[in-house]
Amino acid sequence: MRWIRPSIKKKLEAHFRNDEGFKRHHLTNIINRALPRSSKYTSGSATFTKTKSGLSKSLDRETTLAKRPSNIHIL
Repeated sequence: MRWIRPSIKKKLEAHFRNDEGFKRHHLTNIINRALPRSSKYTSGSATFTKTKSGLSKSLDRETTLAKRPSNIHIL
């Protein structure tokens, strides 16, 4: 059993092989993944501590937890 029919696969391969826009995006993505700075945006979720620290620096004051309204129903 094949996932993609051979006729469709050939058309897709031709498109990705010949499309200049795809080639440009593909090369840009390869370069971005190799940059050390790119991991800042692709390494996953930030921890609460890192987020709080970053907010404190950007706001130029200590951040505090906001109180949640008591009328919110939590499951």
